[in-house]
Amino acid sequence: AEPRLDLMFHTPGYPNDDLYRLDVLQGIFSGRSGRLYKRLVDEEQLCTDAGAENSFRLHDGYFHIWAELKNDSDPAKVEKILKEEIQKVKANPPSDREMLRIKNEIRMSFVRGLKSLEGLSDRLAWFERLRSWKDLLEYPDKIAAIKRPEIPAITIKYLDTEKATVGQLLP
Repeated sequence: AEPRLDLMFHTPGYPNDDLYRLDVLQGIFSGRSGRLYKRLVDEEQLCTDAGAENSFRLHDGYFHIWAELKNDSDPAKVEKILKEEIQKVKANPPSDREMLRIKNEIRMSFVRGLKSLEGLSDRLAWFERLRSWKDLLEYPDKIAAIKRPEIPAITIKYLDTEKATVGQLLP
């Protein structure tokens, strides 16, 4: 297996409006245009992939930040960079352009997930299991309503690096 580093943070259960803000935070860190990929893969060339996932559940959820390391990369250095990137978000809100990109990506992913009957039924079942299928209809509006200044506050609230569960998979 490739070496891997994981940071996990406790988040609240559904429903909680912070979960939508955490979805936007996931977008800041994830994907090839996300901050973690740009820093660890493109700039530092320490990793083959990196990203984040906001996983919300009925009772408790988690925010997961991960990096797949190159075999010769130092896990301590990668962990330090992950924590630096978290601190950057805590100190400064994302730009207007970055917020627009993330909201558009979330909206496209949402719509794409509704294109097939299977995708639609999966989403309806997911929200019904959490509380009500009607919450599915509110999701895009809740994401669109999130403002730039909310992102540092949500990062401070949930991504305390002193309380993270850190996992390493090493060869």
